[in-house]
Amino acid sequence: MRGMLIVKTTRTSELGICTNVLRLTDYDYNVTNLFNDTARGWPLHSGDVDFPIPARDEDESDKQEYDNYPRWEGYGLEMRISLIDFVVNELSEMLDYHPVLDPRRLPKDRVV
Repeated sequence: MRGMLIVKTTRTSELGICTNVLRLTDYDYNVTNLFNDTARGWPLHSGDVDFPIPARDEDESDKQEYDNYPRWEGYGLEMRISLIDFVVNELSEMLDYHPVLDPRRLPKDRVV
């Protein structure tokens, strides 16, 4: 999650979320896969795993949105920050809820 949070403020402007996160995590594709799986639940998700930010213009595809507009300005920035916040919140809730992922949450008398 740290890489996702860092991308909100420190990023390469011509890259999208996943490539920025990959660069920050030494190309750990497990992080990208986790991001993509979680991002599918974002209410504004385009439905395209490769281009989750929906096109601002219904006459354009989600890929055209990615290719033709600034990724980290205006609409692109707003949508990417919203998506990152959603994914981080979802993963945080999962960690807080799931004892297997956070062993500190196990009952004291439970032996693992």
